[in-house]
Amino acid sequence: MENIIGVKMKRFGRGCSGAVRGNPFLATLVGIGIGWLMAGGFNGSARMEAGWRKAGETAGQAKEAAATAGEKAGGVAGRTREQIMDLSGRALKYARTFGEKAQEQVSRAGSGLKHMAEEKPGVVVGTAIAIAAAVGLGYWGIQKSRG
Repeated sequence: MENIIGVKMKRFGRGCSGAVRGNPFLATLVGIGIGWLMAGGFNGSARMEAGWRKAGETAGQAKEAAATAGEKAGGVAGRTREQIMDLSGRALKYARTFGEKAQEQVSRAGSGLKHMAEEKPGVVVGTAIAIAAAVGLGYWGIQKSRG
């Protein structure tokens, strides 16, 4: 039971720190608001001054946290951009290589077909007739099954 509560508290803490990093301006305003509330609860100018001082410290801490978060986010964004550029370059290289290989295969197939047409034209004509007959019979079978 205690472990579950600890895990939930850690998640809550991470969520709060993420909110502060994601919204530094709002975190500063919250810090000022908390300071204001603290100052309103005190009586006397010394206590009021201490409250304002605390609010200023809280705002300063929020500002520092926001600046640190901004620097870290900038670093992460830069590294992410570099990784994306690297991956896109590799993908382009692989696509180019694939295209070249495919072009070579098509060229070989075309020259082989041309050679067969020149050497054995009867085989090419017979193959074309067989393919046409198979397509025709398939179409006829489909039409017949539809009614």
